[in-house]
Amino acid sequence: MNQSASVVTRPDVSFVMPAYNAARFIARALDSLLVQKGAKFEIVVVDDCSTDTTAAIVNDYVARYPDKIRLISMPTNSGCAFIPRKRAIEEAHAPLVAPLDADDWVNPDYLETLLKYKHDTGADIVYPVMYLHNGSEAKRFVPAIDFPTGKVWTGRDMVALTLDGWQIGAGGGIILRELYLECFRKFEMVPSVFADEVLTRQLLLLAPKITIADTPYFYMMQPDSVTHSPSLKLFDFLQSDRALVSFANDYWQAGEEVPFKAARQLFHNFFRGIRLLDVLCNLTQEQRCEVRHLLNEQRQHINWGLLRGRVSPRYYILARLGVKTSLFILPLYDRFKSQKKF
Repeated sequence: MNQSASVVTRPDVSFVMPAYNAARFIARALDSLLVQKGAKFEIVVVDDCSTDTTAAIVNDYVARYPDKIRLISMPTNSGCAFIPRKRAIEEAHAPLVAPLDADDWVNPDYLETLLKYKHDTGADIVYPVMYLHNGSEAKRFVPAIDFPTGKVWTGRDMVALTLDGWQIGAGGGIILRELYLECFRKFEMVPSVFADEVLTRQLLLLAPKITIADTPYFYMMQPDSVTHSPSLKLFDFLQSDRALVSFANDYWQAGEEVPFKAARQLFHNFFRGIRLLDVLCNLTQEQRCEVRHLLNEQRQHINWGLLRGRVSPRYYILARLGVKTSLFILPLYDRFKSQKKF
């Protein structure tokens, strides 16, 4: 009797939401989900040991919507969104997972539109159009306005659209839960601030069919979020770049677009790290030494032969000269270029 009842009440979609110190925004995120239509759904919130009133706010929603919302509390803070998101996916009851960050939100017809595109295309993953919101206005980010929504892609082909500059957004959407579980089984997961970026490409690789739906996902730009705070975590993208290069080399042939774009992204982000270290004045001397070590390690993974003649010769030579020289010359070069514009 209980088993048949659970089958009847099983949701079609599980919204999964990692949350850490999101008290200012999480009500907006939850309110935007509670008005969704087109399918039975649940909302699984995993609180990553917030030190503000995030858990209390969610508990209030649980009391009002016990059939819709569940709150799970992590035993200790994980330091990144990946681990609580993974926990939410593992605890989800539906065959479809719809990620939403606690400071983001969607329109009332979001789920209905995603499901329509899934029905029409048979896609395993349906991504929305991503809009960046700065607190006062939202601007379309990716894909470009002329990108063909509703076109069916293979995941292998779409990975190339995520490297060395995002041509599509991979936030939100609806994704087969089994794809996530297969990723967790198949790939080694390295938790970090940017671990979700690696997971995104792994999901794409495993997905036979993907499409983009013409519905917005509003991504809130948070200058005080963990990815914008002056700490060593800001440099986790160096680690994820190396993981992406290894991933590309394992699953694509040499000479294909994906390994080249992964290598070029690592190269470009080497200079991103140089620039970031230059502007972060609040790091301690010990932290700055650690970042220089990370940059030296990153430089050792640059594929010089593959990139020769296919990236800027100036930057290629500068990277060849090493981290210490790059830290001295690049800020001077950037200021020179800036002055020339005026």
